[in-house]
Amino acid sequence: MKSHGLKAVYRVELGGEYFKKVWDRLSAARTMSKEEKRAFIDFVVRHLEDTGREGLRERLERWIGEWPTRAPGLKGHRVFHTLVNVLRELEQSEQDAGKRGEAGRRAVGMLLHAVLGDGSVYSKEVRLTVGGGEEDEVPAGDKVDLYYALLRALGYQPKIAKDKNAVHIRLYGGEARKFARDALPYLAALERMLEAVKSDEQIYSKVEKLIDIAKAEKVKARVEGFTIVKRPRARLVVEADGAAAEYQIRLVKGSAVKLRFITTDRAEAERRAAVLRAVGVRADVRKRGDRDVWRIDVSTNALAADSVHEAVRRTVAEFLQRCREAGAIEEEAYRRLAGKFERGVPEWGDIRFSVTLRKKPLYLWSTNPATRSPTIKL
Repeated sequence: MKSHGLKAVYRVELGGEYFKKVWDRLSAARTMSKEEKRAFIDFVVRHLEDTGREGLRERLERWIGEWPTRAPGLKGHRVFHTLVNVLRELEQSEQDAGKRGEAGRRAVGMLLHAVLGDGSVYSKEVRLTVGGGEEDEVPAGDKVDLYYALLRALGYQPKIAKDKNAVHIRLYGGEARKFARDALPYLAALERMLEAVKSDEQIYSKVEKLIDIAKAEKVKARVEGFTIVKRPRARLVVEADGAAAEYQIRLVKGSAVKLRFITTDRAEAERRAAVLRAVGVRADVRKRGDRDVWRIDVSTNALAADSVHEAVRRTVAEFLQRCREAGAIEEEAYRRLAGKFERGVPEWGDIRFSVTLRKKPLYLWSTNPATRSPTIKL
């Protein structure tokens, strides 16, 4: 487009069932019972204990009491509704670790959206700015308290700084790195999309800085214990800034590489997922059925993504070479797979797109069956 002097203009549209789900989620907290409201407020206030930020309980009771008359669609209250819904989901999932992981990931996505819109990113700091707002908006102080409680509920230790016109919520040093690594699955997909359309240099710059913060500075990787039991497998050991973790890596049906880790220790699973994210691998912890078993599964493309540190991709390529030497993979399949790890492949998360060119306009479609309406209109 640039070569022809044209500027890309696009918008995101929600339609059909997907729009209904988004609206239902945003509106859900409007139907809270008296007991649910009390549990929600207790949850928020608990995460503000010993912070010197008193008085929120009374203000929340007033705002939640007025909820039915304040629709989520009103611009002045959208942030408040979103914060309440995210916090409510965390509160409701508190006793279910599997659901809490999913709720936590959504909360990080919401915070990332806020930072990209109203925040700043520096080499060692992530800052979210909350302004005074218009007359009919929820007061900035109440929104700051909700953001603060949300960050505390997710395990962060934010700092607050004020100036004449705004309040700044700061994550500094290790806290900024933790947030960036938690947000890395979103950042990897955003980076590819923003590179393609270059629509907002300010947001693109923030995404790039966050990715830099998330990346480990010192990375090592090696393969140990190569063996063939039906199919080739080995232990992949990854070290990121001094933190080491081990995973099983195996060749699947001679045409794919899979990384896996399974444990009954949720905390250890989260630690190993964090190590993978620090080297650029999209990794999530998921519960296995109804049992107290946690697992990490990483596909070939996620492991070969160009966002993954070269040391890790190179080590996986060495594993494939051993598979070839053992006669466990055909030459053509080896060249195809090894090529992926040598050059790196684009990783768009769970979203895949196809492009349909009509007379007017140009539509970008998601191949996800749940979202068949045009996703981006050019």
